[in-house]
Amino acid sequence: MAASKIPLNILLIDDEFMVLELASEILTYLGHKVLVANSGSDGLKIFLDKKDEIDLIIVDLLMPDMNGKEFYEKIRAVDSDVPIIISSGISETKEKKALKELDIFDVLEKPYTVPQLEELINRVSKLMK
Repeated sequence: MAASKIPLNILLIDDEFMVLELASEILTYLGHKVLVANSGSDGLKIFLDKKDEIDLIIVDLLMPDMNGKEFYEKIRAVDSDVPIIISSGISETKEKKALKELDIFDVLEKPYTVPQLEELINRVSKLMK
């Protein structure tokens, strides 16, 4: 693993503590600053408070208080540009296709690997140039 060329400020939202902790550690190791939230509503509060500082959002699709799609809709109501990656363990092709039709950067399938995460982040970094 090598640090990405452009460090990003990433908002990471997942209700699973282990996923949140591990992904945060990996992203930090890759050279990024990570803000974490364990619910969609907490993630929304952080985004609204720091939206000018956040370069990328990675949000879990299935969370109890506000799912990733609802979160996406609330973010798009206030910011149409911030890249959003939805992470999900769903395997149904129809649901994945519906997600990709949204104005999101990509869908990251769980369980994901470090190289998969790094490749997506590097693609977002290239947009920042």
